[in-house]
Amino acid sequence: MSKWADYVITAVRYEQRDLKRIDVVEVRMDLGGRVGYAELWRREQILDAVNHDHETFITSSMAANGTWLRGAHVRIVRVNGLDTIRIDRDPVMNDDLGGLPEF
Repeated sequence: MSKWADYVITAVRYEQRDLKRIDVVEVRMDLGGRVGYAELWRREQILDAVNHDHETFITSSMAANGTWLRGAHVRIVRVNGLDTIRIDRDPVMNDDLGGLPEF
């Protein structure tokens, strides 16, 4: 099975502020047909991995049968000079990884 991306994001924790900003995400390496063990990455690590290392990310959730379901590609959208982490291209100041589980 081919890889979806370099990394898979499977859960998210947002900061408690006026703007919805990612604090930490649960990231797993895409091993092509399976995903690796979960690691916690801070928002800045995701931005650095995409902007400087050209790594790719996709969201994923677990199905009832225990398999991972492919989600959406994660994008960096620049809004008013600031980077946001989103699954769409909307020029909104909030980060948004869709309906991923929050922890």
